[in-house]
Amino acid sequence: MKENHPAFLGDVSVRTIQKTFHWHLLYKWRCTWKKPIVTRSQMTNRVTFSKRKIGWSITKWKQELWSDKATFTDTSNRSGKVRHRSSSDQLNLKYICGTIKFPKKINVCGCLEYHDLGRLIELPKKESVNQVSYLDQISTHLDYCFTMC
Repeated sequence: MKENHPAFLGDVSVRTIQKTFHWHLLYKWRCTWKKPIVTRSQMTNRVTFSKRKIGWSITKWKQELWSDKATFTDTSNRSGKVRHRSSSDQLNLKYICGTIKFPKKINVCGCLEYHDLGRLIELPKKESVNQVSYLDQISTHLDYCFTMC
């Protein structure tokens, strides 16, 4: 339905005015940024960590070993959005993005230091990883991480 404002701009629709303002004000459709949500506790821990390390020299930083773990799946990260005419068949295979109900997952951990990147270590499947088991896995594989690179 076309809404007109004859007293203001004659036969110009409201949507045309909106599009023009958006174009002139440089409003564009964009994807949202994705960012991890940080809890108040995590914020506090980050500030505490930073305050403890703020006076460190480069030599001291070079002695640090960093590690982290991540989970990877065999699915793609496509958004699944496609453009097609409203009259087209929505069930046509070229408009369908398949999904996997239970994707395969792999848990890995790795280390890095000032001068070197370590290799990734695959963590055991179906085993919960807590602080103790994580440190055990890392310490078991430290030589492997840095000697095989």
